[in-house]
Amino acid sequence: MAIVSKRTFELPSEGLHLAQITRVDDVGQVETSFGVKEKIRIIFTMLDEKSKDGTPLDAMISANKVLGEKSTLGKLLAELKIAAGDTFDTDELIGLKTQVIISH
Repeated sequence: MAIVSKRTFELPSEGLHLAQITRVDDVGQVETSFGVKEKIRIIFTMLDEKSKDGTPLDAMISANKVLGEKSTLGKLLAELKIAAGDTFDTDELIGLKTQVIISH
């Protein structure tokens, strides 16, 4: 038998934040309502807000591993003014500072 406890995450406050992309995780294949898709998770660490215990607060977005003007990743790269071309190494995003709008 395993004991499982509820885990509570502290979220960044809503509004505009200064953030840095600190990690891009390859999630792998995920079953979606549109079939199996290859996914990544992009982690933004807030630079202007900390949790109650002083640790950095993170926010994330998930995206299909697809480049295109209508894709989540394509829209993010366009907002960041990054020209991806036909291929793009997501590790190039790590360390990038930007502003994000948090909405719950």
